[in-house]
Amino acid sequence: MKKLIIENKTIEYNMRKSKRAKQVRLTVNGDGVVVATRPTRVPEYRVIDFIKKQFAWIQKRLDQISRIDVDLMRYDRKHYVMHKESARVLVHDKLKHWNSFYDFTYHKVAIRSQKTRWGSCSSKGNLNFNYKIIFLEPALQDYLIVHELCHLKEMNHGPNFWSLVEKAIPDARSLAKRINFRID
Repeated sequence: MKKLIIENKTIEYNMRKSKRAKQVRLTVNGDGVVVATRPTRVPEYRVIDFIKKQFAWIQKRLDQISRIDVDLMRYDRKHYVMHKESARVLVHDKLKHWNSFYDFTYHKVAIRSQKTRWGSCSSKGNLNFNYKIIFLEPALQDYLIVHELCHLKEMNHGPNFWSLVEKAIPDARSLAKRINFRID
């Protein structure tokens, strides 16, 4: 882990090389660490310059994360094992409630410990949720459940998908902005 001070703020970052990368790419993980992925031909000093130029964007992403509670992203396996079943009960209860509105068919439901996703939906109709959902406020929990349920019908984030989500959660887009840091 490297550190960079920009405008009196310390940015923690990891740098990765990728043979497939065509340009420098930045992501901000749920734990607040910036990851810079660079093509092998791009020198490190250029990536540092890029991070500095993107400081406003990085700061915005970090602010979004801090609204959720960065500590949620730092728990270990023991914490996961301790809370997994509570998360399973909550997810199944909320799925039952929200699916009474949609009446979609889904298959397996998995509760996982994930660093960068709150949930996902497979093309086979399997739903996955991060166990840390139990630490979110109820409105965000509901949004995440409905979001993944709607992927059973719309496997994209197009207008039809958002229309479907907003039938049950009218303020879905504002909730998505509050929780959106590579969690889909």
